[in-house]
Amino acid sequence: MPIEIARVKDGPTQSVTFTASNSTTGGFNFSLYAGAMIHVSSVTGSPTTLTWKVKENEEASTVYPVADGSDAAITTTIQTGRAYPLPDELFAAGYVMATTDTGTAVCKIIVKG
Repeated sequence: MPIEIARVKDGPTQSVTFTASNSTTGGFNFSLYAGAMIHVSSVTGSPTTLTWKVKENEEASTVYPVADGSDAAITTTIQTGRAYPLPDELFAAGYVMATTDTGTAVCKIIVKG
C-alpha cells in the first residue's frame, strides 16, 4: 500500500511587519508548514536586509539568531515588490521572525504545507 502525503495546497497568507528590534519585530508560526515565500509589500527607512531568528513559540522571550554551519548569520537581501523563499535553514523552526538592518519592512508571508 503506497504512503500518501497530505499537503496544504493553499496555506494562509498573513502580513508581518519586521523592524530593527527583537522586541518590536513581527513573526509567524512556521511549525505546520514545509516552505514559505516572503513578498515585500512596502518599506520605511530603506531596509535592505532581513536577519532571520527563531523562538520556541510566539510567547517565548528568548530569541535565537539563525546561523549556518560556519556560524554566519542567515540573511535575505530585500527590495520592495520582490518575493523571496524562506531560507532552508528555517525548515525545522517553530516560530520565525526577522529583524531589518534599519527601518521597517511590511511583508506578506505565503506558506506551503
